[in-house]
Amino acid sequence: MNAVASQPAVLPTVCRWLLFFSVLFVGVCLQPLPATAQDVEVQIPGQLTQLGAGQVRFPAAIASASATRAPRAPGQNVQIPFLPIIDPTSYAESKAALSASHGPSGRGAAAAPSGALAPPTDTGFGFDSTNQTQACCYPPDTIAAEGAGEIVTATNDLVQVYDTGGGFLKSFSLGGLFNVSEFIFDPQVRFDPEWQRWVFLATRRSISSTEANNGHFWLAISQTADAGGGYIVYYFPIVEGPGNWCDFDHLGMDQDALIFTCNIFHRNADNTDSFVHGWVGVIGKARTYNGLTAFFNFFTPAGGNIAPPIVSPDAFSQANGNTYLLSAPPAGSALTEYRLTNTSRPIDTTFTMMSTASVGAYMFPPNAPQPGTPALLDTSDARIVDTVFQVDASPATLFAVHSINFSGFATPRYYEINAVTGGVVQEGLFFASGTSSGWNASIATNSTKNAFFPSRDVYVNWSSTDANNGANLSERISGRCHGDPPGVISNDADVADSLSFYLLGRTGDYSSVSVDPDDGTAIVYNETFLDPSTWNTHVEKISFPVACP
Repeated sequence: MNAVASQPAVLPTVCRWLLFFSVLFVGVCLQPLPATAQDVEVQIPGQLTQLGAGQVRFPAAIASASATRAPRAPGQNVQIPFLPIIDPTSYAESKAALSASHGPSGRGAAAAPSGALAPPTDTGFGFDSTNQTQACCYPPDTIAAEGAGEIVTATNDLVQVYDTGGGFLKSFSLGGLFNVSEFIFDPQVRFDPEWQRWVFLATRRSISSTEANNGHFWLAISQTADAGGGYIVYYFPIVEGPGNWCDFDHLGMDQDALIFTCNIFHRNADNTDSFVHGWVGVIGKARTYNGLTAFFNFFTPAGGNIAPPIVSPDAFSQANGNTYLLSAPPAGSALTEYRLTNTSRPIDTTFTMMSTASVGAYMFPPNAPQPGTPALLDTSDARIVDTVFQVDASPATLFAVHSINFSGFATPRYYEINAVTGGVVQEGLFFASGTSSGWNASIATNSTKNAFFPSRDVYVNWSSTDANNGANLSERISGRCHGDPPGVISNDADVADSLSFYLLGRTGDYSSVSVDPDDGTAIVYNETFLDPSTWNTHVEKISFPVACP
């Protein structure tokens, strides 16, 4: 499987930043690939920090603060830039060259698998959620979760709560929730099935290169299973130098702890931003869910784009004492795996960079053509845009997905990885057609909290365009039963279509697949377009039609 476009115009720029990362691969820098990029585990020291008591935010206070927020017309929206973790000039040059060499002839038909397939299907139930006229920004950075009979969607600046029938219940702003007036973004939301709580996370950007006490998250935990009720809110410092701040935050969890990751950038004097290092934080649930003071431990690995896990809520997966994280560099032939231990006890928590998982060589994807316009949609780099999913305990397994360059098109690729050894159990590409572009993919397994043993049945969700066939941006779904042939995700479905091409550059940094902890069905949440300058978001319910074989 060769995911590298051998275009001569790309080579000088690509080699410059690949050498920066010490990643050399066949077809680009013309150097042989090592089996793995790292064979020795490295324990990364942590820093223990105390978190003050949480602030209780009652529903009336959240509503009052949210009422001061005024929706903006699309032309007045704030643009949130995409920040690569490599040199931005080299990244932009490489993306432009890759996009210019887009494969017009297509990638060919997917190989026909042997054996029957049993992918999930669209239930036919879905609804539109927030659009750009209701929010503050573009892109929206869509994220959603389901639990306790509610569906919660979050975009930059706005949270909406629905019942599972799509009935609107409540909305509030991120500023209203966290009781802040400054601009905060990159929201994360998860439902914790063990504790029956909703958890939110958001970040902010430094305003200058010298701003002190600038780096922090806001963390909120609901006091009940009602997402429209009261919350305990924490101001969560990340303890960085002046001008440093946290971008592309993620929220994961295991049985005992919340796990945060982000990329630390420095705000320069010219208002550009430079990547500094990754950031991983861990805090126990027991004290924070009760609003108490607590200690948290954080770590600063050199690499970025680290995705934390959602550990499957079944009893067997939760019995594992290790929690695993995964990072996909912008290009290469290996994914970097990390291991956390003792997550419930911050003083004893350890964080280790493990031996890397060798995968098929890949490159970040070219941008996506749209029908009716020469404007391209930015497909981001090869980062994992959502959490990974950790299942089982003997051995623990990670499911992950990201998008790469395959035959000149942005194409999602998924993995099942033995978390203990780093060995790849299976990997495979999926796409809507031979000429479609696919990116912004997310993945989840369909375990339920009542199951003793984990499930390896998988849902996926991604964004797609197909200029050759006149298809604007669509939200697509598919997946695989655990008994399907390895390396195969097929028979995808289109669950939401855009009404127009889009001229504002890119979709958001996130997409969502969230599994209902009670019945194993899932919702997907992603972005579409209403017109050339207005984004929309859509929720769709999907399920496996019968029990997987």
